Amino acid sequence: MSVKSWDLFDTLVTDRFMRPAGDHLPDLFRIASNCDEVTPYVDVVVSDYYCEKDAFLVLRNIAKLNNNIYVSSEGKYTGSMWKELSSELDISLHTGDNKHSDVKMPLVYGINSRHCTKHLLSEAEQAIYDFGATHLALLMREGRLSFHKDGALDMIVEGQSQCNFPMLFLASIKLNQKIAREGHTRVVMIARDCCLWHKVLPLVRKLFCGAYDIKYISSGRICSYRPTRGYKREFVAAMGTEKDKVLIVDIHGTGASMRHLIKLCGIDETRAEILFLDGGIIKNHVWRNMEVINSDVEPPFADWDVRFKTKLQHLYDKFKDAHEAFDFTLGCAKHYSELWDLNDVAIENSIQFLNDKVLPKYVGKHEHGSYWACYREIECEEVATRARVFGDDMKPMDNDESYLTMLANKFRSDKGTEYLCKHHYTRHYSKLFQDIRREKVALLELGLQIGSSGSEVPSLRMWREYFYHPCAKIHGIDLYDFVKHSSDEDNIKIWQHDCGNREELKHFATTETRSLMYDVIIDDASHASEHQQTALSELWCKLFIGGMYVIEDLHWQPNDDDIKTLKGGCMKTQTLLENWKEGGNLILFDTDPKVSDAIRTSCVISFYDSSSTRWPGRNLDHAMAVLTKTN
Repeated sequence: MSVKSWDLFDTLVTDRFMRPAGDHLPDLFRIASNCDEVTPYVDVVVSDYYCEKDAFLVLRNIAKLNNNIYVSSEGKYTGSMWKELSSELDISLHTGDNKHSDVKMPLVYGINSRHCTKHLLSEAEQAIYDFGATHLALLMREGRLSFHKDGALDMIVEGQSQCNFPMLFLASIKLNQKIAREGHTRVVMIARDCCLWHKVLPLVRKLFCGAYDIKYISSGRICSYRPTRGYKREFVAAMGTEKDKVLIVDIHGTGASMRHLIKLCGIDETRAEILFLDGGIIKNHVWRNMEVINSDVEPPFADWDVRFKTKLQHLYDKFKDAHEAFDFTLGCAKHYSELWDLNDVAIENSIQFLNDKVLPKYVGKHEHGSYWACYREIECEEVATRARVFGDDMKPMDNDESYLTMLANKFRSDKGTEYLCKHHYTRHYSKLFQDIRREKVALLELGLQIGSSGSEVPSLRMWREYFYHPCAKIHGIDLYDFVKHSSDEDNIKIWQHDCGNREELKHFATTETRSLMYDVIIDDASHASEHQQTALSELWCKLFIGGMYVIEDLHWQPNDDDIKTLKGGCMKTQTLLENWKEGGNLILFDTDPKVSDAIRTSCVISFYDSSSTRWPGRNLDHAMAVLTKTN
């Protein structure tokens, strides 16, 4: 019968601090995936080590294996052990870490060999190590190597030690600094997003001798907008007394539902600050990824458990493996006494690397399954459940214009009330879109940011959050390169085109998006009238019947904005649309009259104002136009 042979040190067990594995036996731990691959009582272990008794104890007590072990001082290295074993056993494969003793020499005696490098630092661990977070990198390594579970999705389990745990640990250090700096006495961590984070913050509080209370409480839109009396009592208790300065912490969101709950419970809003990991602690360019990798193992309806039964418990169960892996890594932290020894540069560099390079790897789409694959299916059911059970009762959440305004302000869009022009268009959009918000909306926006830095796409982030159906498509076009902000997981796609170039827009409409149609198209690009009219003539065909074509900032032109007819004979778009609404003709600049006439006879037009104070004395009543396609 053929058997497999295994090296002991740095193959079945390894040193916690990456010293020569046999020199510090108390700091050894098992490499779980290799140990689980060993066939009990059949495979053999072969080791070059000076003490046969210690090697035997390591195999039994640390590797947890009862297989036979062959020990010599240098028999593998010289080949004498392989010569002897090849005559006694039919070894089909040997696995070990040493290129000479475990790879080259077995081959000399006809034994196939496999080089094992699992004990070395992974790419993520090496980067964190190089940034100066040495013990955190070693802890990540132990979490990766020590935990293995048959049947678990590798990407889901590995993502906890390689990304989520270190990210939450580093975020907890930054959170702890804020608490100490601002004098908060109580932290309320919100479920379900903080289902893992709330386990890490107590560790950091202990490392840095913090003196604040930590409370963990279930939450969610249903709990916040339709709380039972018992839930309100629980929430008030978690918020402490009037003397407490409270910091409410969540992974992702806007805080709208939480503020609503605070008001319902009669709590003084001035003593509670809401902070999100996404945007508040880390600048996450792949939004919602941290929310996804922290998926809970329970449905979101904790306050309504009698009324809700999930059909997707098997998907929640997959996250249980991830939670087990996370808890295991957290449990290993006790071995690393210098976890606290980090400077701010190491923290920031580590967070940036994990966020930009590591997080997308584990949350993105993979053929063997991923967080998103499970999360998206779960999210679809949750959205449908809220709509089915609550119906119109949830309208205070869905149709509250303050929610969209808060999103605009959160993502620094001038459609809100706090950033740049402060148009407050969100009060109009919330009414225009209230009936389609839950649908599989396809939205296209022209013009993604004032300027060309490419650092953010505020409007697209706002729309992705607002249209919360998992299959909603949020698309964008800009003169500058924002393509890096495209996200397959979030159905966000961005093209780089000149919105005033007819040929580029024609190519976009007929080739790049030939099979796509849109429910909403928003022109917030250059605001030049000739560009607005060119875009309207080329993209009107991409709009569904019943769809809305919006043109923003009609009151302003890049040049000559105080006259009605611009250079080249192009009429100012605002004047053109106003005349048309009053019964005049629609003649778009440099456009086939048949196209202009087709648009004129297939839509109705409405005007909306801007609340901006940037242009004192100017009439902003018709700053935004909405053309609704009728046929």
